[in-house]
Amino acid sequence: MAVSVCLALSYSAHSQSGRPRVGIKMDTPHYYREEGRKIYLASCNLYTIVDGRKYLIDWLVRGMAPVPEPVLDSANNYVAYSSNIGCGESHDEGMIVVISDVYGKKKRPILGSCSNLTPVRFLDYLDRSYLLISETTSGNGTYFWLYDVNSGEFVLHAYGHVKELKDGTFAYGRYVGDYKFKRIGVVTMSALVGRESPLKLLTRYPTHGLTQGRNVEISGWGGCILPPTTPPRTIRRSRERVLIMNECSDGGYVVYWRGHRGKITKGGLRPIKW
Repeated sequence: MAVSVCLALSYSAHSQSGRPRVGIKMDTPHYYREEGRKIYLASCNLYTIVDGRKYLIDWLVRGMAPVPEPVLDSANNYVAYSSNIGCGESHDEGMIVVISDVYGKKKRPILGSCSNLTPVRFLDYLDRSYLLISETTSGNGTYFWLYDVNSGEFVLHAYGHVKELKDGTFAYGRYVGDYKFKRIGVVTMSALVGRESPLKLLTRYPTHGLTQGRNVEISGWGGCILPPTTPPRTIRRSRERVLIMNECSDGGYVVYWRGHRGKITKGGLRPIKW
């Protein structure tokens, strides 16, 4: 595996008239390339370079899983990235996916999982912007999500994987054997948004929840079973929105909130259905 030894800096394509020129910079020299994309092997800061000025977006964690290269939308308004913060399991590849404006002022954690999550790319369709996210489990199971950036809601969670073709359609299939892609069919963007055949849809489970009552406690960086490793934090306000990482068998949830991961016990959180 060849590893580059220079700081990673990449720019988006030339912007439309009146749009800023935006680049992405990661302050680590440790990465390799996979299918034309950089995969980072160390925790690092993510910066954007907007018209020559640098903005700190976030600290990206490289735990048991490497960090995929962030992606920009076509209008240079948003950057999507993932971070391997874990979900409190013994073999922990848990990740979150976050969308931020390119200045780092507004960050929106949109998906958390005990699996490996990769923001693949932004897609434009009928004056709306969507984010395609791939999910890979430790057993090489593959799934994908489609997030409507405009509405702030997921529109699709399906089994398998999609690969964009030159004509704007997508090869839909799954990985078999020695991680070889087996095509099931070809789908359009309309079929993805409309959740049409031959897509194999998955159960819609909650991605976020609202705290129930005031002063809800989050344990310090623990999991469903693993004990906390830092002091707990308290969410003072009722109905505070948090990202769900994992649902525990005892009725509690492992969540992510304002840079902190921990467990909320049974009764402290109401999942939001989508």
